Amino acid sequence: MKKTRLPCDCDAGESSTQESDNVNTKLRQRKKVARDENDDFLVLRNEMKEWLALSTLPSLTNPGSTE
Repeated sequence: MKKTRLPCDCDAGESSTQESDNVNTKLRQRKKVARDENDDFLVLRNEMKEWLALSTLPSLTNPGSTE
């Protein structure tokens, strides 16, 4: 098994802080995308529920209707 060394920039605190900021920024962007996708899903789900309710409404109010 090959040993891999983790990069250690103990002297270069500025670059490691910047890298950390970059990682945090990327994570925030991914979370925002996930929230946006979840919101889109919820909107679509609510539209489907509304469509289903409206499509079954005539048969509930008028049982003899074939529409």
